[in-house]
Amino acid sequence: MLTNGEVARAVAIEPEPTNFALLQHNPALNNLTDRVMSLQYAVSNAPATLQLEISPDNLGDHRIRSSASKAADNNARRVRDLAGESRRDTVTVQAERVDDLLAKVPSAYHDDISLIWIDIQGYESYAFQGAAQLLARGVPAVAEINPYMIRRAGVTPEEYRAVCSQFWSHFHVYRNGRFVQRPIDELPKYFAELGYLWRESNVIFTR
Repeated sequence: MLTNGEVARAVAIEPEPTNFALLQHNPALNNLTDRVMSLQYAVSNAPATLQLEISPDNLGDHRIRSSASKAADNNARRVRDLAGESRRDTVTVQAERVDDLLAKVPSAYHDDISLIWIDIQGYESYAFQGAAQLLARGVPAVAEINPYMIRRAGVTPEEYRAVCSQFWSHFHVYRNGRFVQRPIDELPKYFAELGYLWRESNVIFTR
């Protein structure tokens, strides 16, 4: 979007050290250093020190280890370790609220944010809660929906819907070559459509 001129600037947030190094190299290789603000944090609903489970074979599949998973429903307990996540090595990462992080960067990077793109392996609803001031502007978000990962993070479909309904009224699903708009109250139904064994999809949340 930066190279195509669709946006002027971007704020990129990544907690894992190797991925963050790659994140810094990417803008430099594309002559975009002065247009990307890179922040080495995890994002959550409150400042915290968290454990990040490191995938041994996929740089995009590191996951926050959530203590809330202990209180998740029975279905979550049956499937919460499909990839052996609890046996993964971990690194300690610092988490902050998105709203607090944006307050620390120059206003040129956050005054006119027009899109959020988020894919944090089931931890999205925590990040949304920590971005309440930003999302109150009506900013749309592209987000991955993976019911298994979301439940493993200790969030039920109804809890996820409750968080999203604070900020958006609809979500859009790509079907047969076009986007189909659905009311936010149908999110739990969409979770059921995807199922709870690895299936995932990107959606767009809008007002």
